[in-house]
Amino acid sequence: MGVGIRPMPDDPGLQENMFISNEPGYYHAEEFGIRIEDIVQIVPASTIHNFGGRGALTFKTITMCPKQTKMIIKDMLLDTEITILNNYHKTVWETLSTILREEGDDLTLSWLEKETRAI
Repeated sequence: MGVGIRPMPDDPGLQENMFISNEPGYYHAEEFGIRIEDIVQIVPASTIHNFGGRGALTFKTITMCPKQTKMIIKDMLLDTEITILNNYHKTVWETLSTILREEGDDLTLSWLEKETRAI
């Protein structure tokens, strides 16, 4: 009874500094599915257009975990997709390797180096 009469808050849409999950996936009916999930922050975008003074927004990936490249068939990727993946792995490496070195965690550092290699 209460659900039908409870007022719903206004939806502000995406706004700068919100955090949401980005969950692209592929599902083949009755067989399998795969999904990659990242947390992203809504940030201002640099564009050639300003949309009447409103500007534009884009996503900044906050999740710092390598994608498992052994599951990727490189020949099926576009050059731009390879660049996006390699740039992401470079950011993950540059962000986490510093922390792992400070912690003296050579085992995890070695794993991270292998998992973030460019494809």
